[in-house]
Amino acid sequence: MELNYIKFQDIDCVYYRKENSMIVIPKDEKESFNFLDVIKNKNFIIEFTSTIYKKTYAYVKNVSFTGDRAIRFNILYYAFLIQSETINEIQLTGDEIDMIFNPATYFFPKADNFKKNPVDLIYGKHIGEEYNIKYKGENISIVLSYGDILERGIASDLKLHAKLSVLFEETNNIEKVHELITIVMKFIQLVSHQLEINLKPTAILGEIDGRRQKLGTYHNESYQLKRINAFSVIQYDYFKPYISQLLQFVADNENINLNFYPKDINESYFYDIERFLAIFAAFENECKEIPELYEKKVDDSPLLIKEDLLKVIKKLGDNDQISEDDRNFLYQAKSRISQLGTQFGQRKKIVNAYKQNIHILEESMNFIFPKGFKIGKVASDLAELRNKIVHSNFYTVFDREERDIIRFLEILTYVMLFKRIGIEDKGIDILIGVVFGCNTRHMQI
Repeated sequence: MELNYIKFQDIDCVYYRKENSMIVIPKDEKESFNFLDVIKNKNFIIEFTSTIYKKTYAYVKNVSFTGDRAIRFNILYYAFLIQSETINEIQLTGDEIDMIFNPATYFFPKADNFKKNPVDLIYGKHIGEEYNIKYKGENISIVLSYGDILERGIASDLKLHAKLSVLFEETNNIEKVHELITIVMKFIQLVSHQLEINLKPTAILGEIDGRRQKLGTYHNESYQLKRINAFSVIQYDYFKPYISQLLQFVADNENINLNFYPKDINESYFYDIERFLAIFAAFENECKEIPELYEKKVDDSPLLIKEDLLKVIKKLGDNDQISEDDRNFLYQAKSRISQLGTQFGQRKKIVNAYKQNIHILEESMNFIFPKGFKIGKVASDLAELRNKIVHSNFYTVFDREERDIIRFLEILTYVMLFKRIGIEDKGIDILIGVVFGCNTRHMQI
C-alpha cells in the first residue's frame, strides 16, 4: 500500500493506493467532494507525484463514494515515470509471451548453427524476429528478442525469457503507450487462446543525453507469480508465418471481442451457459462481418409471409385513430411474430457457415463426433439449446453430447475469425489442430 498526497477538484487530499484502487480523502476535515461532480467523472487521466517517481499517471475508469468524505478511483492502468523525457519504446515480458515464443522451442532447431556463445545471452541479447505494422498512420516495429538475463542485476530470476519490444515515434502521450500495449495483449490472447494474460510490468524507455534509458514502468493487472507449463502449449512455429498478419489485424480492430475464448487455456474443454452464449454471439458476429458469405437470404414462403404480416402490422400502427389498447395489441403481435422463424434462421446460418468451410473442418469432425456427424442435426440442436436458455430461462449443466456440439460451434467460429483475418485455408486447418487437438494436420508437416 502507498500513502501520499494528491490534488483533486482543487482540494488537497491524501491518497491510499493498492493495486488498481485509490482511496482519496480531503486533508482538511471541513472540505468534502461534491457528489454530482464526482460520479460523473469517468475515463480520465490524473497526474501526481510520489516519493520515487517524478510523474505518475493513472487512468481512472470511474469514481465512487466509499463512505464519510472518501472516494475511490477504479484504475485501468498506471504509468510510473522517473524521468519526464519522451518515450519511444516499451518492452513486454510475461508468462504467455514465454509460452508462445518459448526459448527452448526457438533455440533447439538452431542449436547446430547458432553462432553465439550461450554466455552472451547473460549480458547481451539475440534478436529473433521483427514484425512491422501500421497503426494510425505510423510505422510500428515489434521485435522479438531473447537474453539480457542479468539486465535487472540481483533482481533477475536467472532464466532465459522472450521479450517483445515495441518501437515507435517519440511521444509524451501515455494513452498511446496504453493503446500499443493493448494491441500486443490482444495478439497474445488471440494466439494463446485464453483471456487471462499474466504480464510483468511493462518497461517504458526513451533517450536521455543520447543514451537509451529506462524511464519507468506501465502497470495494468498485478503480475502473479505462479507455476507455468515447462513446455509450450501453443507452438511458435505454427503461428510464425502469420504473426505480422495477426498483429496488423488486432491493430486495425481494436475492439475485437474474444470473450468466447476460455479464461485460461486449461479450461479449454469447460463449457457453461455463459461461455456457450458468448460463443454463439461471437458466431453470429462473424456472420455479420461477412454477410454476403454467411447471411444469404432464405427464400422460404413461411418467412416471406412473416415479412408481409409485419408490414401489415406496421401499416395498422401508423393509424393515429386506433385506441391505446389496440396499439399495445399490435406491439405484442409484432414482437411475437418477429421471434417466429428465428430458430430456423440460426440453424440455416450454422449449416451455411459449415458448408462454406467444409474443406477446413471435414477431417476434424471425425475427432469431435467419432459416432458420426450430421450438420443438420447439430445445427438444430445448437439453435434449440440457445433458444431454451435465452427465451425459457433454461439452466443446465451440459452433458457430453452438448459439450461436443458447443465445441464444434467454437471451432467453426475460430475458423471464421481466422478466415476474416486473411489466413489461408491450409494454415487454418493446421492451427485448429494445434489449438483444439481436433486433427493431425500439424503432425504431417
